[in-house]
Amino acid sequence: MTADDCGAGCGPALPVEGGGKLPADTPPSVTVQPFAVPVVAGQPVSVAVVANEGERWFRDPNGGPGSGPIVTYAATTLVLDDATTLASGPGAGNFSVVFPHPGDHVLTASGGTTAGDDVVSRPVQAGNGALPGHRAGPRTLLSGGGRHRDESSGAPP
Repeated sequence: MTADDCGAGCGPALPVEGGGKLPADTPPSVTVQPFAVPVVAGQPVSVAVVANEGERWFRDPNGGPGSGPIVTYAATTLVLDDATTLASGPGAGNFSVVFPHPGDHVLTASGGTTAGDDVVSRPVQAGNGALPGHRAGPRTLLSGGGRHRDESSGAPP
């Protein structure tokens, strides 16, 4: 018997009482969403940053399944070309970015957690030499003072 008997579209099937395997934790992540508009120097582009808190699974005092966020974000930062910093409020948000000159640009976002760690997105390229919103390489997660690399493909989604 499970707590979720409605099928595959309703989420993971979880054991009701103690025992059984819990779902794997989902790590926190920050993503610069691909955008479909051309980049034109001097014109604003809306760039969305999504910050996922992750999910940690555990057993509650009665032996049933429970889950909670792995991190809580205090602020989100978007950096243009490793120099210009645009800040947002907690979690995520939309940033109005004005690319200062023609050519290639790189956007990177990070979510600062209430524990003092940063979760950093993959760099995203925009400009003449890249499709808007192309993901440029592996993302780096800074967590608990350690650096973790995710060697995910840099191909666009």
